[in-house]
Amino acid sequence: MPIEAPVRCRAETRYPERPTEVYWEGVWHPVSLLRSWREPGMICFRVRSEAGRWFLLRYDLARDRWEVSVGD
Repeated sequence: MPIEAPVRCRAETRYPERPTEVYWEGVWHPVSLLRSWREPGMICFRVRSEAGRWFLLRYDLARDRWEVSVGD
């Protein structure tokens, strides 16, 4: 189940463009971008932390907020 969590991103031409860190369990985790795509009203990213944890990041354009899900 996704939760709302802070995400830091690079934004050269638009926000968000490339996630760089996700705040999870009280710690900022540097991440590498694996894939990005769009869904209705959302910009989505599949990322992996330096520790090997996978995250699905979904940015809700209308609400200006992030939803984060953790994977294996």
